[in-house]
Amino acid sequence: MEKQHLVLGLLHTVLGKSKPSTKGNHAFNCPLCKHHKPKLEVDPMLGVWHCWVCGEKGRTPTSLLRKVHASQEQIAEMRSYYPDGKGEKLEMTIVTGKQIGRAHV
Repeated sequence: MEKQHLVLGLLHTVLGKSKPSTKGNHAFNCPLCKHHKPKLEVDPMLGVWHCWVCGEKGRTPTSLLRKVHASQEQIAEMRSYYPDGKGEKLEMTIVTGKQIGRAHV
């Protein structure tokens, strides 16, 4: 949980405030398309992000920071939270073809 707070703190510094959205994601105003509503969703645990307006997306917050021209220090700090370049893996439990739960591993 601490990693999530560190990642969100850095994202708030670069992107501004966010609103909690579904499944632990956080929605920011997208600096790429400049939409007036918070449509850029980031999952701080998995590291994935997606803007529902302009369609930009990525697998790590580091790639988002590069796209918005964050400082090299901020990019290096974010990279330290994802040392293998990826967020935590999501393990699915499937029973009769339906997802019944998820756990971070």
